[in-house]
Amino acid sequence: MGEVRTEKNDFDVMGVLFRDKGFDYVVVAAAVDINGSARLLDLQALLTVAYLILTAVVFISGWIYSGRALRPIKRIMDEVKGISPQNLDQRLKESPYEDEMGKLILIFNELLGRIAKAFQLQKMFVSNVSHELKNPLTNITSQLEVTLLKERSKEEYHQTIESVLEDIRGLNQLSNSLLELARLTREQDSFTMTRVRLDEIIWDVRDFVNSVDPGYRVEVGIHEMPEDENKLIVLGNPYLLKIAFQNIVENACKFSPDKAAKVTLT
Repeated sequence: MGEVRTEKNDFDVMGVLFRDKGFDYVVVAAAVDINGSARLLDLQALLTVAYLILTAVVFISGWIYSGRALRPIKRIMDEVKGISPQNLDQRLKESPYEDEMGKLILIFNELLGRIAKAFQLQKMFVSNVSHELKNPLTNITSQLEVTLLKERSKEEYHQTIESVLEDIRGLNQLSNSLLELARLTREQDSFTMTRVRLDEIIWDVRDFVNSVDPGYRVEVGIHEMPEDENKLIVLGNPYLLKIAFQNIVENACKFSPDKAAKVTLT
């Protein structure tokens, strides 16, 4: 005995083979499974509806959560757009959470602080340069205008030229200082800290200031010279230290009555 199942068009066909009284018989039955087809259609419709609902839920959930996730970034973008050179003291609102977004905001605020400091130094630099340039240029202009008011003697013209020449020397020195400062900002290793002997820096400063103006006189005195040379060594930048001491000593000579400065190392 055996059983065979197959499909023919919309019919389910089943054949059964059996033996009775020495003869083989085959019984074949075919029918349409109406209930099964209806259930399959219902299952198909259910799966289709479920797929559409799940797709809509995933889309809406993704849109909502992505909006929430990108909201801090949009806020940061809006705050950054509101920062200009006129309000560099403004900072981004910090996040209460120590996540990647909070770290990003801290990095932005640190960057804004460095930029604000750079702008402040630039403004201070421009202000100081303008002040330093104004005095010699005003002196040169006033002296030449007064000289041209009437005919002068040869000695008066000579004095005026000497005075103007002195102001021009000051302008040249100022321009050299600006070039050195520009070189400092360009060189990556210009602010390297090394071991520097202060007495050597002071002697170099004395020689430089004395060469700036023949009328300047710098006296250097060292009291109680230490036996250990390491006590004269500091950690610093030799070039910047030299410029700092030069400015101090030169101003002392410039504004003292006898054009002299006394430097003491103790």
